[in-house]
Amino acid sequence: MLAAGAAGAQAQTRSGPVPVDQDPSHRIVLSAPTFRILEVEVLPGARTLEHLHDRDLLTVNTGIGTTRTRTTGQDWGTPRVRRLGETTVAEYTGRPAAHVVENIDDVAYRLVGVENLRPGGWTSHAAVTVPGQEIVLESRAFRAADVRLPRDGETPVHTHPVPTLVVLVSGAATAGGGAPGVLRETGAWRLFPADEAHALEAAPGAEAYVVEVEIR
Repeated sequence: MLAAGAAGAQAQTRSGPVPVDQDPSHRIVLSAPTFRILEVEVLPGARTLEHLHDRDLLTVNTGIGTTRTRTTGQDWGTPRVRRLGETTVAEYTGRPAAHVVENIDDVAYRLVGVENLRPGGWTSHAAVTVPGQEIVLESRAFRAADVRLPRDGETPVHTHPVPTLVVLVSGAATAGGGAPGVLRETGAWRLFPADEAHALEAAPGAEAYVVEVEIR
């Protein structure tokens, strides 16, 4: 399979990068008019296809590992250690770029990503704050916050004026809204529509670490 993948990558090099949703490592799990949610997995020793990003992208690492990236027309970059829960953003809207990502570790590299499909006119509003929250990233298209819940802890009921994605990094939690859902595995997520009241609660007897992402 790796040999076949290498052959495919060589053939692809001659035809150029594919759109991100045509790379088998990137799976679109939810599409909406203004955003898409992706789940990405790169197995040990594997590479993605050369793929193109053209919209602002936020990612939350849901697996640890070491990767390296080759931007089209450049050499391989320095290996990068991916930390569990690390949140990053790349502003591709108006500045599209293509690359290949290689997993040079012996564990699978996983992430949950959000593309903001707006071509511009991103919204702006004051941050929503809850106990245990730390805002870790703010860009034109996203705001992300770590929320750490102690054993049996919970946040007050709150709302966000934009769609908000909740990603579980560790532990187990209930993401409560109209139909509360239990997030039990790292990488599990739940999307709340704009202005939907919800709370985050650690599962009984457990702590929880989640990332809340506002999609502006």
